[in-house]
Amino acid sequence: MPGLKIAVFLDGCFWHGCKVYPPMVKKNAEFWVAKIERNRARDQKAVDHLKSIGWTVLRFWEHESPEDVVEAIISARSYACEATAKTPAPLQALQQNRPGSPQTQPAALCMPFELTVA
Repeated sequence: MPGLKIAVFLDGCFWHGCKVYPPMVKKNAEFWVAKIERNRARDQKAVDHLKSIGWTVLRFWEHESPEDVVEAIISARSYACEATAKTPAPLQALQQNRPGSPQTQPAALCMPFELTVA
């Protein structure tokens, strides 16, 4: 949701080193442990960068229930929409016209919607 500065990641348990369902490797374990650690370091670097430029970062594991994931995303969206609504209109216009800013108006992203989990 670029207009609201919300980044959502859904991490696979194996590739990102989940503690609940840790990767179980039998062959070439040293390679896989190092690979997963590099993935985790890259994940943290991405989170740190996004947060440093004002984004909300949501990370979920593949084993989490879709309903819980959707609820968290909707909650973050609602919070972002409330914060956007409180930003004075002239400041919103300045933020939207910065180079590199998304052209989607936050108000349009805050319209009611219905989401169904399949």
